Amino acid sequence: MHIGAWMIALAAMATVLAETRAEARPRRRPFEPTDLDLEDPGTVELDAQLGYARGPQVGRLVAPDFELDVGLLRNLELDVDGALAWEGTAGGPGTPDHAVADNLWIAVKFGLDGVHDEDEGTTWALGAQLGPKLPLAPGAGGVGAEGLLLFHHAWRALELTLNVGGFVEPAQGGSRPHGVQGGVDLELPVTERWSALGALGGTWFASADPDQTTAALGAAWKPSATFALSLVALAGLLDGSDRWAVLGGASFKATLIAR
Repeated sequence: MHIGAWMIALAAMATVLAETRAEARPRRRPFEPTDLDLEDPGTVELDAQLGYARGPQVGRLVAPDFELDVGLLRNLELDVDGALAWEGTAGGPGTPDHAVADNLWIAVKFGLDGVHDEDEGTTWALGAQLGPKLPLAPGAGGVGAEGLLLFHHAWRALELTLNVGGFVEPAQGGSRPHGVQGGVDLELPVTERWSALGALGGTWFASADPDQTTAALGAAWKPSATFALSLVALAGLLDGSDRWAVLGGASFKATLIAR
C-alpha cells in the first residue's frame, strides 16, 4: 500500500474519532503489551486489527485498532496508537449501534544497544515508550500521559518483551482514570513464514475503575519483509476485562527515505 493512501486513511479515521467524542460512554480498551522492535530511520509501518470483542456488558466491532510507527533515528521511532469501535448500548439488544473512540497515544519509543551472547544464543535489551494521550474518547478533556519500560529477551528464536508502566488518562466524568499496567509479549517463529504469538497484559486502576487482565494467543503469517497477516483470540480474566475477542490483523511497511 502506498504511504499516501495510509495518510489519507488515518486522516479519515481521525475525523471520525473527533466526531464521536460526545456520542457514547467512556471506556478504556485493554492494555496490549508491545515489543521492542524499532523501525529503521525513514521506514514506516502500519498495523491494523479488525474483529469483534464481547465486553463485560455489551459487544463491539473493532474497526480498527491501529498503530503507526515511524523510524526517526537509530533506535528511536515515533508511535501513534489509537482505536475506533462500534459498540452496543447497555440494556439494549446488544447490536453495535454507535461509534466509540479511544484516547490517542502519541509516543516516542527508544532502545539501548542490547547485550548478545553468541554462545548461548541470547540477547538482552532495554527500552522505553512514553508520550501524551490526546482526549478523543467520549466526554474526555485535557491531556493525559502514558509510559512503559520495556525489557527484551531473546533466546534462540523466541522473542519475549516484559512491559511495566503507568498512565493518567484525560479527564472523564469529573475524574482521571489512572493506574499501573504490565504484561509480556512473545513471538516464536515456527517456520520461515509462520510465527506463534502470545501475550498477557493487565491494568490495575488507582481510580474507581474495574481492573482488567487479558490473555492472547494467535499466529502470524509473514510472506515478505513488508507485509504480514495475523489472527489472535483473547480471553478476559477479571470482571473489568472483555470476556473474549477475535481479531484479524494486517501489517504494511514502506521506506520513505532510503538510507
